[in-house]
Amino acid sequence: MGISVIHCCCFIALLVPVCAVMCYQCKESRYAACSDTFDVHNNSTLIQIVQCNEGCMKWVVYHDSGSQTVERGCAAQRTFEDRCSHEVQEQLHGSHCYCSQDLCNQSSIPLTNSWIILLPLLGIEIISRHI
Repeated sequence: MGISVIHCCCFIALLVPVCAVMCYQCKESRYAACSDTFDVHNNSTLIQIVQCNEGCMKWVVYHDSGSQTVERGCAAQRTFEDRCSHEVQEQLHGSHCYCSQDLCNQSSIPLTNSWIILLPLLGIEIISRHI
């Protein structure tokens, strides 16, 4: 029994999150360029890009005053899912987004490179079985 394309895809998908990733690093309190409406092309000299071992994060905190604070950088935890979660605590609420691909903390919706690799190969596997 040979190794199928699906087995190879699953193996590759498991490897992707293990590698170090590049992440945007900034705090809105220091640079207005780090705000939630982030445009990397306009802010390329103000925003640092750093190598992170665990993945990237983006935190947005909404204050009762109507203001918000945004921070981007390396994720501190080792295990997480590529997703955003919303939290409410006393006088503020916010969202925490974690992702594991290069420069994925630009937006609020993390993209998964594993699926970008896996779906076309899965399609090839299905088509090859019907030929």
